[in-house]
Amino acid sequence: KTIDGVVCEPIERLYVDVPSLYVGTVIEALGTRRGELVTMKNGNGDTVELEFLIPARGLIGYRSQFLTDTRGNGIINNVFECYEPFKGAIAMRGVGSLVASESGTAVAYGLYNVQDRGSLFIGPGTEVYEGMIVGENARSMDITVNVCKKKHLTNTRSSGADDALRLIPKEIAEKEEFIPIELDEGLLSIGVTNPSNITAVDRVVNITKNYPRVFLVDPDSFRDSLETSYFFLENPIQERMEEIVKEVVRTGMATGQQIASMTELIIMEGIREKATDIHINPFLDVSTVFYRIDGVLQHRFSLPKVAHGGIVSRTKIMSQIDIAETRLPQDGSFSFTFLDKSYDIRASTVPTIYGENVVMRILAGTGYLLSIDKLGFEAKGTEKIRLLFQKPYGIVLIAGPTGSGKTTTLYSALREVNLLERNVITVEDPVEYKLSFVRQTQVNEKVGYDFALAGRNFMRQDPDVMLLGEVRDEETARIAIRASITGHLVLSTLHTNDAVTSIPRLLDLKVDRFLLSTSLLAIIAQRLLRKICRFCKVEYSLTEEERAQFQEYGVSAEKGFRGQGCAKCGNTGYSGRTAIGEILIVDDEMRELIFSEAPITAMRAAALNKGMILLREDGFRKASEGVTTLEEVIRVTG
Repeated sequence: KTIDGVVCEPIERLYVDVPSLYVGTVIEALGTRRGELVTMKNGNGDTVELEFLIPARGLIGYRSQFLTDTRGNGIINNVFECYEPFKGAIAMRGVGSLVASESGTAVAYGLYNVQDRGSLFIGPGTEVYEGMIVGENARSMDITVNVCKKKHLTNTRSSGADDALRLIPKEIAEKEEFIPIELDEGLLSIGVTNPSNITAVDRVVNITKNYPRVFLVDPDSFRDSLETSYFFLENPIQERMEEIVKEVVRTGMATGQQIASMTELIIMEGIREKATDIHINPFLDVSTVFYRIDGVLQHRFSLPKVAHGGIVSRTKIMSQIDIAETRLPQDGSFSFTFLDKSYDIRASTVPTIYGENVVMRILAGTGYLLSIDKLGFEAKGTEKIRLLFQKPYGIVLIAGPTGSGKTTTLYSALREVNLLERNVITVEDPVEYKLSFVRQTQVNEKVGYDFALAGRNFMRQDPDVMLLGEVRDEETARIAIRASITGHLVLSTLHTNDAVTSIPRLLDLKVDRFLLSTSLLAIIAQRLLRKICRFCKVEYSLTEEERAQFQEYGVSAEKGFRGQGCAKCGNTGYSGRTAIGEILIVDDEMRELIFSEAPITAMRAAALNKGMILLREDGFRKASEGVTTLEEVIRVTG
């Protein structure tokens, strides 16, 4: 049997009895003596008991997708290396990993969030590997233990992309201007920027003896994708990290060069995965690395604890913050250049009981902006946004929590403004996108340059459009409102849960009720939902309860959609994100309600009567269309 490109031969079948199985996120599971019942708790406070038949070596399952050995041994990419044969069962988010051995052979096993699918797990220094499927109500099952002929597997990613890149030399791809995408059963898929690029097709035919599948790719990101793909083919991060970790574990110490290399690899992996944040978390005997990808934290590396202090110090040095101060939170920033592209990275450190926790936010200052109609808003909503940004004066706010895509929407809509005829000036913290013909400035609190100071001085710059990165205090709110009533279009963001509740939030910032009602044009509340992977998307029949949830928001649906999980999406079932939103247009009726101190319920009812679509309703519509899943809508909107 072939699992993720690795040929495995079954050698024996073993029967494993599962005492109890709960589908949930495991927070902790500790085992000590033979036959001891271990209580495992999940995020809902529910428990499951698991019997360890041999000493469990202090297993700890954290709030995500992996287990680690508290001694810090053999920890690489979601794998725990067992030193004695044992059997047991642990379930996480619908996934169980069963392990059994009747001999003295060490068995490597791991857990991965693959939702009712089996996965292959490779552990260092072991010979027996397996990954099994467990249903929600399983009590016992047969499993097959496999011996894999191939000993190294860097990820659960498809090897087809790497095979395609190996088949076509980089020099040929650059010269003929195409990028190898995937090799599937001898048939190569390529991406071109010019649909009439016949020479690329001819060259592929000469090499593979088959006509390729040709896809049109975005010309703006083509060069970056080509360089990045070949770079990581020649410099596999996983293998380099494994080599460094093995050496650190062997020597019991980490040198300066090893620390620098690990820090660089952690950042490069974040860029490769298009992560927004990197989390480096210290625990008792291990340091873990998580990436926030498509809005969800995903575990990547477990590193020896001895290396954690060095990685923190290295990050502090790059961020120009005090490496000697470990008792207080600190933050800073630095630029990281990768393949001739500069990334702005903001670093934050917070002391914990096990050491300093580090979070880095990755900002691609030259990121590609989508047009407003590609963000995911429904057609009528897109047209409303387009018209709002053509207004000569007033204030437009985009509301949502951190990481909900507010800045991206703001800049995508800003592209609708005629930048040659209108003077646009911005103040941001930090500058995430760099636009031509826009005067962009960045907050610098060390010298006293904040949103309020910028707003006051922008009036002397003869602006037509002012973009204030965030309304976060009373002075900024007052300046934004006053600028909007003196002939300027003001754009900004606000941290609130939905569109209607943004109004009492502004009033809480001491904004005059009359000025607010006369200046406010609209509030756009939004969230980002993960999209179902198109390569493993399947239909399923909705339960009565699920159908009722759709009907509650006036959405008719008989079938649901989900991703089974595949190598292309990292076995998550999701790939990419789309926006959902509710747009509150402030018309005369809404202005009267604001001025007359009407309750939120009255404002929401008036907006719904005028056709406003709620966030959840927009999410359920996308779930019924197969864009996302019902579970994702509920996860994001509550």
